[in-house]
Amino acid sequence: MDATTITLHTRFQIGPVDPRIFGGFLEHMGRAVYQGVYDPSSVRADSDGLRTDVMNALCRRLKR
Repeated sequence: MDATTITLHTRFQIGPVDPRIFGGFLEHMGRAVYQGVYDPSSVRADSDGLRTDVMNALCRRLKR
């Protein structure tokens, strides 16, 4: 097998990288959804039952 070479031109930019390509994966397993992101009984839940602390953490990550 031939070796592969990758060359990075760090001063060449085509355009900005859309932050929406960086995301997460939430699998409906265990407490990831219920009692994780969705928990209407939590003191941190909004009117839709979503935990605002979790949603804020996700949004901060997207803004980086």
